[in-house]
Amino acid sequence: MGVRLDGPILADILEGEEAIATFSKGDAKRFPSEEKLANLRKESSAGPMQIRYVTESKIQDAVVGAMEEAQAGETIWIGMFYLADRNIIQAIHEAAERGVFVKLILDPNTNAFGRQKTGLPNLPVAAELNTVNPKQIEIRWYKVSKEQYHPKMLYIEGDPRVVVIGSGNYTTRNMNDYNLEADVEVVTTEETEFIREVDGYFKRLWNNEQGTYTLAYDEIQTDLPIGKYVIYWLQKLTWTMTY
Repeated sequence: MGVRLDGPILADILEGEEAIATFSKGDAKRFPSEEKLANLRKESSAGPMQIRYVTESKIQDAVVGAMEEAQAGETIWIGMFYLADRNIIQAIHEAAERGVFVKLILDPNTNAFGRQKTGLPNLPVAAELNTVNPKQIEIRWYKVSKEQYHPKMLYIEGDPRVVVIGSGNYTTRNMNDYNLEADVEVVTTEETEFIREVDGYFKRLWNNEQGTYTLAYDEIQTDLPIGKYVIYWLQKLTWTMTY
């Protein structure tokens, strides 16, 4: 998933990419000069959206911060390939306790590029969330075949509307500065075309409008074997995982 951006935000993105190029001994001369970046930042940014470029651990800060601001009766939507970061999982727990509705569309992690997987980390994490507060937290699985459900997106259906979208899976490697990841945080109102697209995307998949996209929680998983949950925690403690 991606968004098309224009205006001063491009200076932040270019600056971040130049830092990576320099770190990797790339050709920094191919990037705009400081003067051009300064001029780009002076361009008008008036409009109904506030946009922030966030990378690595700042993605976690944006996601957790947005969930902490969600109010009772509002809805948090998450579409995610890997969900394992404990800070984000805790923020989901706390939001549900405050009366926020949480709806998750997750990949079942049973297939990767045509090869069978064990369901880690999403199966044990989903079992935990489904057990703790099933009235506030609902989970649906994307109906995968040989493909994977690969989005990484948070949408707060509240006031204001918040979207965090990009490349960052909700895992320790992605959120704790071990992987190079980039997202954008968009804060806006429900009237914008962008929000209408995001809102429509989640509800189309959730309600299986114009197709069958998602399955109920118990169609993929009922009782999780204790061994799988133990393996999940051992992998988390020893870092012997690929996610």
